Amino acid sequence: MPARSLPFLHPIDVLDPREPEIQKEAEGGAGDFDDAAHGYDCLMRSRKDMDRLKLEMEELFADLCQVPRLVASRRGFRPAVDVYRTEDPRAVTVVVELAGVDPAATELVLTEGILVIRGIRRRSAGEQRVVHMEIDYGPFERQIPIAEPVDAEAAEATYSRGLLVVTFPLAERPTRKLSVQITTRGSA
Repeated sequence: MPARSLPFLHPIDVLDPREPEIQKEAEGGAGDFDDAAHGYDCLMRSRKDMDRLKLEMEELFADLCQVPRLVASRRGFRPAVDVYRTEDPRAVTVVVELAGVDPAATELVLTEGILVIRGIRRRSAGEQRVVHMEIDYGPFERQIPIAEPVDAEAAEATYSRGLLVVTFPLAERPTRKLSVQITTRGSA
């Protein structure tokens, strides 16, 4: 029976390692990582880069969890966050949407370049029959990477009209770990 060619298969060229052009390419690329301390044939990223990537992936999946059709309902909520840097004054500002959250029961901690904000939004007490509900209640925690070195001891946190604004002045070198107190201005 004669051999038939299959329509979905494509012929490939098999390179002969004895050809001089292939050996030259192999010689040029083989020594690129020989001097590396780890001895692997790929660039190794720092642990900090890997941790940042892991955090970004966790944030992405947490965003997906906000869509009710994709997952079962979960406990708590994930407040929206904006982070921006200013030149005058030189600072990093974090704005967190926390309407209905008691600022006295909210915790802010900056450690190793990560700002952790956690707290709880409670439902109003009393007997009531829910007719329609869109507001998320329960505990929350956000971990926001702060890429720039900041002076955590000079940080200011204010809560006004449902927005928590945390301002970190830029520093020459980062501080280790610090908790920040929140001041309430105007109507909470």
